Amino acid sequence: MTDTKELLQKIAALRLRLNSSSEPTTPAPDPVRAVAEKVQRGTVHNTLIESSLRAAQASEPAAVAPSLRMTSRGMRLLKKGREILQALRKITDDSAYQEASDADVLGAWHHDATALIEVVLRTAQAFPSSVSAQLRLCDGLDVVIAEAEERLVRLTNKLGQRRQTATQIDVLADLLRSLALKKPIGLAALQAIADGILADATSNAPLRFLSASPNDPARFAAAHSLNVAQVLARLIVGDAQWLPQQQLAVIAALVHDVGMTRVPPEVLLSQGPLAPEQRRLIEKHTTI
Repeated sequence: MTDTKELLQKIAALRLRLNSSSEPTTPAPDPVRAVAEKVQRGTVHNTLIESSLRAAQASEPAAVAPSLRMTSRGMRLLKKGREILQALRKITDDSAYQEASDADVLGAWHHDATALIEVVLRTAQAFPSSVSAQLRLCDGLDVVIAEAEERLVRLTNKLGQRRQTATQIDVLADLLRSLALKKPIGLAALQAIADGILADATSNAPLRFLSASPNDPARFAAAHSLNVAQVLARLIVGDAQWLPQQQLAVIAALVHDVGMTRVPPEVLLSQGPLAPEQRRLIEKHTTI
């Protein structure tokens, strides 16, 4: 947020200098300052997007005053800003984004990127007629666009990672359900998951601790088993003794808790100490 505020302050200062060098006009609200205040207040994402879209429509060439000729550089900035804004709007419809908690870093990235694009679009509405003044403004807006695009890339990559993780949990959950019902399964799917986990461990990729709701015991067990498999892979990946059996060891970690798929969700959702009967149900999963 510090970088965002600094960018907004620099643009506001540049606008003031440009305005002071032109002929006196009736004072008008500074759109950049207004956006800066919105960012500081933590404006809701959807409100920012709708506001930015209105600014985008108002910045169309047909809506620009006849006396103002926007430079080709300014037009390119507007086009890029609208593209980023549409991408941000699509992200709000993404299930991986919608399932994120309010405090999630994804929300902060999305908010900042939307606020930055609104700065660009609203500033374009108030472009001075002077070509040199427009170009000076574009210098600052280029930086703002780059900052917004960088946050969009982070968002896109993180959401892709979340979708991949959700798919991995779903695949393993289906395998665990089949095993719990004593149905035969092929090893290929388990081997593929194990190989991916070992590749991450070999490349020193950061651990990703997964979670799933106990409302679905199979997904709950799958997320836990993937966590165990990730930790195990990092323990054995550099051990020569385990080299011939690394894949087998990780597969064992993936299926070790298959019995948890048969534990009732209400037991897994219990808060506080378990009652004797609930404890027996938990202990029974090892027998299963």
